[in-house]
Amino acid sequence: MNKEYGQERIYFVSMLVGLLMFMLLYVPISIFHHYALADDDAFLPFAVALLLLPTIHSSLHVLSCLVLGRSIRIIPKRKFQVIPMFYFCTKSHESKMMSVLIAMAPTIFLTLPGLAASFMFKDVYVFILILTAANIGLSLKDFIYAAHLLRAPKRCRISNRVSSLDILIHPEQNR
Repeated sequence: MNKEYGQERIYFVSMLVGLLMFMLLYVPISIFHHYALADDDAFLPFAVALLLLPTIHSSLHVLSCLVLGRSIRIIPKRKFQVIPMFYFCTKSHESKMMSVLIAMAPTIFLTLPGLAASFMFKDVYVFILILTAANIGLSLKDFIYAAHLLRAPKRCRISNRVSSLDILIHPEQNR
């Protein structure tokens, strides 16, 4: 994907998507909460959570593989020499739907609860919305992967390597 879109372009568009999502979500939720003020005591936990968000996001991909019983090889790396990230390679070929589920795990387990929590917690909804919007921005690459996977043939197998995601088609499917 980096060859097709470019790493810097993906980062830039991810930031724009995160910012746009915050703007789109903030207005209706702030109206719902009648423009309540944020609790200043929640800033430090928010800052820590924001710094750890890329690590948590990548960990959810790995965790979803492990929970689903998939055999993987975990590759720890540091992003920008500071943020620990976890990448993985599957040791076997995965089904199309399993690969989509693994790609969408951070969206399912962080974004959806974040949206619900922003409605439930009036004092910290702004911080929760920022975290949720940042996770949506981080998920842009996952959405692109899922879109490619969903366009693949129905009974294909997915091979997740260190540097690529390969869609494998059985020769009999081409007939």
